[in-house]
Amino acid sequence: MNDEKNFSKLENFKKGYIIFFIMSEFNFGSSKLIFNFKGVEPEKYSIIPRVNLKINVHYSFGSGPARYNINLFFTKSELKIKSGNKSYYYVGSGIFLPSIIELKPNSSNYFYILIDLDHFKLVQIEKLRGGGDIFAYVDFSFILEEKREKPVKYFGDTYFDFKISKSDWVEIFLSLFKFREVFLIEIPRIERPDFIDIIDNLNEAWKEYSMGSYDNVLVKCRKAMEGLSNIVKKYGFRKEITDEKGEKKTVPAWEKALAHRELGKIIAVLVQKNFGFLSPAAHYGKATNREDAELALMLTHGLINYISKKLPFQKGS
Repeated sequence: MNDEKNFSKLENFKKGYIIFFIMSEFNFGSSKLIFNFKGVEPEKYSIIPRVNLKINVHYSFGSGPARYNINLFFTKSELKIKSGNKSYYYVGSGIFLPSIIELKPNSSNYFYILIDLDHFKLVQIEKLRGGGDIFAYVDFSFILEEKREKPVKYFGDTYFDFKISKSDWVEIFLSLFKFREVFLIEIPRIERPDFIDIIDNLNEAWKEYSMGSYDNVLVKCRKAMEGLSNIVKKYGFRKEITDEKGEKKTVPAWEKALAHRELGKIIAVLVQKNFGFLSPAAHYGKATNREDAELALMLTHGLINYISKKLPFQKGS
């Protein structure tokens, strides 16, 4: 967790954020809690993008001879981002640090709301802000317990509106998140009932990739490509050729399958080259690494997705 100095530094930066709703009160009996929003900053020491919101709470004790300490139990928090059409969109739930605070009468303390992001969420936030400032809204709820002989509990909630300027969002937040160093690719979902086996092998390839089994990625990709070739030939789009050894074999007729001569020739070359890359001989004498697996996945997924959209569907096949 960043220390007080880091937060003060951001506050003194002035243009970092502008608070629209900086204070809220919660009354109970003759006393009240006063919440003050103190700032927001990106977490420096995290392997995932995270924003930290700092809030001060003051326990203002009212009149009366009895003075009770209180416990604050934080229960729920949500961060939302406003879009150009003024609608608020849910971003994520918050984690409280600490989750429980004890306060004496007329004392104060700080707590933090930590919001975890990811690169998918950052892409959506970029779309919502549309190149402008970020207008955000955070709410949270809590249980207040007066530490009497018989504890008395109150339930409360409050919220803050705040803004992060576009310059600080890009220069400070996104820079620390290394957002520009990661390109989020939305992998299209392939949905064809006649491609079930192909899709299963492709999904297995992605699973092997996530587990670091890069050799198996190429094996699964090759099976997916073999399934693709078989289904094209099954649909009647096939032709006979003579290979380098003088032997005849049946291969997909891509020009007919795609109903386009030039595209068919290009796809035929790409499919052939991908098969070559996926073969064990292409990687003889070296270990299959992450880059090999990534290229295999991108080439295979791209080809299968493209062909699945172009190949006519045949019922009953």
